[in-house]
Amino acid sequence: MAPVTVISEAGATATDARVDGTRLWVEPGVVAQALGWEVKPEGLCRGEVCVPAAAALREDGSGHVDLVAVAAALHRPTLLDESVASVVVGASAAERRDALRDKQLPQFSLPDLDGRVHHSDEWRGSKVLLAAFASW
Repeated sequence: MAPVTVISEAGATATDARVDGTRLWVEPGVVAQALGWEVKPEGLCRGEVCVPAAAALREDGSGHVDLVAVAAALHRPTLLDESVASVVVGASAAERRDALRDKQLPQFSLPDLDGRVHHSDEWRGSKVLLAAFASW
């Protein structure tokens, strides 16, 4: 086991994990902490909603589950980079589609040219043009 950082919409979660090719073996509690889904005998559960995920919850013999397979069962894309000991778990296509359909601006903060930080909540109900630039 080695330290790994799991990055998701819940934030960054530091945990111990074992990388095995494209698999990331973690304690079941990490799934709840990093993704908000609880590992139960009936599958992955959030509140009253459960997703059958027997293949994703196949243990490695030590009680650990594969976080990449769990994310796939939830239709969430992942990027596992062993060289920097981190995995990024994105929002599902359905969540992104719903946010676009409902025109929901995600939470974020950005500094202006004077260094003052502005939060996306300031612009709720307004039309905003956000221009981004990168020199690379």
